[in-house]
Amino acid sequence: MMNKKQDLSEERMHSLKQMASSASLIFFFGILGYIIMFFFRLLAARHFGPEGYGIYTLLETIKGILFILALCGTAEGIARFVPYYLEKKEYAQLRGYLSFVFKFPFILSVILTILTILFSDQITSFFGFPSSFSLYLQLTSFVFPLRVLSRVFRRICYAKKETFYATFSYDFLEKFILLAMMIIIFIFNLSLFWLVIGLIASMVLPFLFDLLVYLKKIHLPKADHKVFLIKEWLVFSFPLFFVGLFSYVMGWSDNLVIAKYLPAEQLGIYAAAFSLGSLLDFFQRAFSPIFTPLITEQYVKGNHAEISFLFRKSAAWIFGLTFPIFLVMFFYAPFVLHFIFGEGYIPGASVLMIIALGFLINIATGLNYNILLLHQKTKVMFILNVIIVISNVLMNIALIPYFGIVGPALASGGALALKEVISFFIAKRYEKISLDYRYNLKFILAGLPSILIALFIFYQIPHFYTGIIVSALIYVPLYILFLLLLRTFKEEDYKILLVIEKRTGISFSFLKRFISH
Repeated sequence: MMNKKQDLSEERMHSLKQMASSASLIFFFGILGYIIMFFFRLLAARHFGPEGYGIYTLLETIKGILFILALCGTAEGIARFVPYYLEKKEYAQLRGYLSFVFKFPFILSVILTILTILFSDQITSFFGFPSSFSLYLQLTSFVFPLRVLSRVFRRICYAKKETFYATFSYDFLEKFILLAMMIIIFIFNLSLFWLVIGLIASMVLPFLFDLLVYLKKIHLPKADHKVFLIKEWLVFSFPLFFVGLFSYVMGWSDNLVIAKYLPAEQLGIYAAAFSLGSLLDFFQRAFSPIFTPLITEQYVKGNHAEISFLFRKSAAWIFGLTFPIFLVMFFYAPFVLHFIFGEGYIPGASVLMIIALGFLINIATGLNYNILLLHQKTKVMFILNVIIVISNVLMNIALIPYFGIVGPALASGGALALKEVISFFIAKRYEKISLDYRYNLKFILAGLPSILIALFIFYQIPHFYTGIIVSALIYVPLYILFLLLLRTFKEEDYKILLVIEKRTGISFSFLKRFISH
């Protein structure tokens, strides 16, 4: 009995270390990517102004919708089916599945490319944007299929736990190309056209990298033949397609509605605020890719207790890492927008506060999506997304005339929170998942007094930039001190910190000394 418990404990730590190791890589490159995109958006927003930045935002929005349409939910199944077939040694099904996930979305992406080019003028006219927008749509459409294939390559890397290559391609290479082009544009005072050229380059070059990685680094078992379970894969993928589409529409319908009813300048302000608020899902996205393969392996073994443990621990870590950033965005909203984008974006402060709160509630409920994906409850996810998205769009249209850009923020913030709260209770029907409320409460008790003290000191300093620096230097140490006084961290946190330290090369000697007591 003792050996069984010891084996269980060792398996738990092994799973936690795998998750932490991969998450730390995603964390490292993710932070790097966010820093790169921070400077990219800063330069783009300042150089092109709210109107030009709004035009670029609409281009990104439309391309994102086409991206979801082309993938049709197939890429989301990779994290589930690839480890499942590998664990069960069903290599013929694996080969058939890989053939399916490459060919199906590629064909759809080519069809969508042709349609976008043919109807680019009509799309531009509908939103009342300048005629140059039609050209931007056409140019980016030619390389669109390559971006779709890149997504498939990266998902396979995650499924095989080759996290480094996927995160390097998406979080560094793709974003660095955009920033490099934006720096050139800023220095030589170039037009928006050249940013579109940079967007094209950010799709082509990472595709070549992803292709090379797949050919050289991803080794999958071979089989004499391929087994195609097309019906099973489509039944699994189609609801996910609608889930992805509706989730994207929920996140970006604001842009479409604002672009239709308000000036491009208002879209630029809203997009800047929303982009900052959406940063709060970073840690959730860092854990999600490795979480699904890990729980799939446990599911095949019948270890449901391990799935519950991994869910609770990952949810606690995600909340703990996100909450201090949320406090800064919520309490310093106008100052953050002023500091990053300029004085013209301060009207988006209310938007940032509302969106940040919606994302915090969203991430606090854990990785529910992955649990439902594990149990192939894609139809349930589809129905939930349809209800939430339709409500969100109707609320957007209803609130914009009365509240301007704050209306879409209320609609989207509420939808983000409600969707995940409902998902959590649905997921509880299939696995005995729970949240570590005591752990989360300690972060709240440490964070609130820290941010309020820092904010009080900020208001006492007349110089804006000096106040930002001084309050930051007070907030961070205070927050850590309160966490330690509350004895927030546990033994497994200490062990995982060692893994992250080894993986990233960053020393946490100060934290380890306190956590170990």
